[in-house]
Amino acid sequence: AKSSSSSSSGGKGRDGVRVDPNAPASAYLRYLPDEYGDEIDAAWTLRLVDGRGDGEDADGDGGVTVPVPLKVSTSGGLPRSRDTWSSAMTLCTLEEAVMGAGRTNDWGSSIWRSDDVCEALAGGALRVEGNVTVFDARTGETSFSWPPGKKGGAGAVIRAAAASNDPSGRPFRAGEVIVPSASNDEERELMERSRVYPGVEYRVMTLTDADGAPVFSTEDMSPEERSAARLALRPVGWKTQERMWERRGVRSTDWPVEVEASIVSSGARTRFNVETFLPRLSSWIRSDGLAAAAFLALALAPVPLALTARNFVSLYDIPSASMDPTLRRGDVLLVEKFPGAYNRARRGDVVLFEAPPALNDIIVSRGGKSAAAASSNRRDIKNPLGGESLFVKRIVGMPGDDAIVMDAVTQEVSVNGAPAVGPDRNLCADEPLKLIDGLLMDGKGKYIERLGEDDVYVLGDCKAVSVDSRVFGTLPKDLVVGRPVARIFPLSRFSIGAGFKL
Repeated sequence: AKSSSSSSSGGKGRDGVRVDPNAPASAYLRYLPDEYGDEIDAAWTLRLVDGRGDGEDADGDGGVTVPVPLKVSTSGGLPRSRDTWSSAMTLCTLEEAVMGAGRTNDWGSSIWRSDDVCEALAGGALRVEGNVTVFDARTGETSFSWPPGKKGGAGAVIRAAAASNDPSGRPFRAGEVIVPSASNDEERELMERSRVYPGVEYRVMTLTDADGAPVFSTEDMSPEERSAARLALRPVGWKTQERMWERRGVRSTDWPVEVEASIVSSGARTRFNVETFLPRLSSWIRSDGLAAAAFLALALAPVPLALTARNFVSLYDIPSASMDPTLRRGDVLLVEKFPGAYNRARRGDVVLFEAPPALNDIIVSRGGKSAAAASSNRRDIKNPLGGESLFVKRIVGMPGDDAIVMDAVTQEVSVNGAPAVGPDRNLCADEPLKLIDGLLMDGKGKYIERLGEDDVYVLGDCKAVSVDSRVFGTLPKDLVVGRPVARIFPLSRFSIGAGFKL
């Protein structure tokens, strides 16, 4: 297990680093397989403890004080706890990870307070405690095995899609993402009373049988046992949970909810199933009908207008946290792509660009077919109207800039001896994904003596998850092809122009 914290202005932590006391700190569990294709089905608990104790003598004899577990903002799975994160997933080889199917190489959450973590670190007393229960262990789980589609990540996706049509009742696995749907008002009311809303993605955090005994899957149960199993569900992503609070008054501490499998088994589909389109669309319209209508109107526009939108002004949606909090997952941008607009390359501006060769190589090496065909979790931005795959970052280095250096400890970048322009890059509250640590080890942009006359240097606003110039090096200016001019969705974050530059 490993922990990390976010820092900005506020009190001082270890080594004098200033820490925002309300910023999140994260801890996660990482799986280290012996060989490619090794994997385990596991459930675990995780907590951070300040070994200095609470200052009170536990038994009154003047001995050692009692260590204090650090409080968490939410407990993951069940049972709920004020100091322990719980979860269950298939822990597998990095290349076989498919988050939507409940498969990952590391997993945790940003649920601790930075000041608590840094105080314990400063005192040399922070420790990580936890328990791991292994339900099953397998070898040879690779998507490249024969016959194809039986094992590894590919097999998991295919099985998840098929599970929705099981006549004996849909089985569930810990960690998978489901999209509930309701066939009538009675089903919808039953779900919503349990705080399960049709069309919203939920992750199965933990599972128990009817007697409360932990299980990893209901596949081997009888239909009656499947129906009586209990699921601990929480919405996928912090931003979804924030919207739940804004629209329905559901606090983050209210998650997860425990529901009987029978409530969702008839209509729950995997996120990979095309049948989830209508429930998702219905949920979107219910949450923001005006924005949905505007998007559909553009999609149904006459051909000349559609072509203009595609070639010169397009809509793009953000699927990752690499530009958080400036651009959040689910934001829809109006982007200009007028040919010849060469002055897009200005320090501090957010721009869209095509993948340079070094980034393209990374995408392919990580399993992507090509830059244009890379999966959405390998891209920073995707175009719902079709077209090329583009990436979004902020320009921090301009032609002629000297001494671009990444600090090996903080991963922050300085340009010309001063911190790179942009917002505080420690404010991302996304679930921790540590792929960036490995990529930065061989980063091409950790030190650049001087930028060439045709190159710029770009960074994401969330350094913990952003694959940017630190990793792939400089960006040729002629690959900068677009600039966001407005955010049109969600309406609560509508902004024009000024929100994307400094």
